[in-house]
Amino acid sequence: MVNPLLVKKSKELDDNSPTKNDVKDAKVIAQLVKDGRYAVPNLPQGIYAERREAMKIRDHLSTDL
Repeated sequence: MVNPLLVKKSKELDDNSPTKNDVKDAKVIAQLVKDGRYAVPNLPQGIYAERREAMKIRDHLSTDL
């Protein structure tokens, strides 16, 4: 997973232009991955996964109320 904020900042540094372009985004993301500037997502297991799901359900119920 590449941080979207890092992609935006890197894109602006490369050509000093904040314009959004799918080709440009893909090149920047590929460069960041090549340089090892990304994070592997941490998916919770066991009780931590259950807790995450419970909190999501609680948030939905709170919003509905």
